[in-house]
Amino acid sequence: MWLPMLLLAAVCVGFASCGDDDDNEIVNPIPGLPDTGNMAYKTCPNTQHPHWIDLGLPSGTLWRCCNLGASKPEDNGNLYRFGQASSAPTYDQMVELFDKCRYEYVNQSNVDGGRFTGPNGGKIFLPSNVFSRSSTRFWSSTPYDARDAYALSVGLGAAYYGVDWYERTEEFYVRPVRKK
Repeated sequence: MWLPMLLLAAVCVGFASCGDDDDNEIVNPIPGLPDTGNMAYKTCPNTQHPHWIDLGLPSGTLWRCCNLGASKPEDNGNLYRFGQASSAPTYDQMVELFDKCRYEYVNQSNVDGGRFTGPNGGKIFLPSNVFSRSSTRFWSSTPYDARDAYALSVGLGAAYYGVDWYERTEEFYVRPVRKK
């Protein structure tokens, strides 16, 4: 009689460890298996971009490793007007990136840009567009007023990064985000 009860208890304990949170763990995939597109990593695990990067932010925001239209983190990708692309971060998500992550201006694969390292050691790289001679801008999804909207700026040096507002008719890059 005790053996069936013991087996039932073991099964119940096994199911208790399964849940929605397991889908959100940072995992190291087995080489050769495809990424389902929903896994989150601390850094890009391979060259089959894009990946979702978990920086360990309190909001649970995951950042893509690449801009929209880019095939790798160092590429600029496509330019968009405000509201043309989905999944742009909110103003609060951009501010959280600055407040909770360490920023360094670095050269990655011969491309200058900003590297943000999160509380958990996760990293994303935002390339600077060297052709602009000032800073590279990334749209948020948050309007500033009827004419302008917020955008994240990464300067061409260590001196500047921040969130400003610009006319919605401008064309900037988009770095997608999503929640865990």
